[in-house]
Amino acid sequence: MIKISDVDVRLDFMITLAIRPRAQWFKIAESLKDEFPARLFEESEKKVLQIYLPKHSISQKDASIIKSMPKGVEKNEYYTQAFVVQDTHAYNVLYALLDIRSMIIAQTFVLRGELYFSFRFHNSVMRQVNVALGKILENGRFRLIYLGMSPGILSLIDNANRNTPLSVIRIMMPITGFTNLPEGIGSIEFLAEGEIRRIDAAGTKVIIYTDKEIPSLTSISKEDKIYESIISEPFNLKLAEMAHQARIPLMGLFGTFKDGNIEITMLLPTSETDEYLQLFQALKSSMNMEDVILVMCAPVNKGVLETM
Repeated sequence: MIKISDVDVRLDFMITLAIRPRAQWFKIAESLKDEFPARLFEESEKKVLQIYLPKHSISQKDASIIKSMPKGVEKNEYYTQAFVVQDTHAYNVLYALLDIRSMIIAQTFVLRGELYFSFRFHNSVMRQVNVALGKILENGRFRLIYLGMSPGILSLIDNANRNTPLSVIRIMMPITGFTNLPEGIGSIEFLAEGEIRRIDAAGTKVIIYTDKEIPSLTSISKEDKIYESIISEPFNLKLAEMAHQARIPLMGLFGTFKDGNIEITMLLPTSETDEYLQLFQALKSSMNMEDVILVMCAPVNKGVLETM
């Protein structure tokens, strides 16, 4: 079975950009030393920015201001707020990066009042990245923080876990529920990495790492055996939608084939695992999906990462 450690830096480059939004939340965040999660998504044809601010990081005065804001939600360990993006042009040019083959969002976070976006990609698309980067910098809102070699998936997970304690939830389900799977995928070893920071009814964009060539898939690099596809499965799409509505941030999604089943591993804040499991069980019951099995729920540590 292919593990993350086997493909850690197959997407070998990373780019990080930062922007300073004008919303009051970011003024509050300017004095905070730690980074905290954020995500950008599309909803009702609008771009929406969701911020997750840890309760322990802010004063009672700032907490009172946050609670008085519309569309705010208080969770176990943080306050979360959604903002409709007003400067759509700035974020449209940023989104253009995701249309480049192999591009996947590595992390989105807030640090000292600035919003950071990191993207991982393969070296073969560096020219297209430069074209998109030129348009982003011409816009004037974004700063280029980093362009260079990727630290790898495991390093990024470790960094996120230090700032926001994470847990792994792993489920197993029959491969028969998935559509758009490439021909023969069930007979080879692979690891799929999902782009979970974008909500799309058509399915989930995945980067597929294999040990063999897959002629039926869009190739990112035949030499490195990296492919790209859109994969859809009703249970997981609905679960992702429910987690999104509950404002639970998913921090990672990986899938692999094991013993005739698809094994799906999700990363999310430890403080949100109880609510996420409640959503999982409710959906499993409503869809009568008894063949979907929970096989792991554990805080992220070295031993857990070695199983991924």
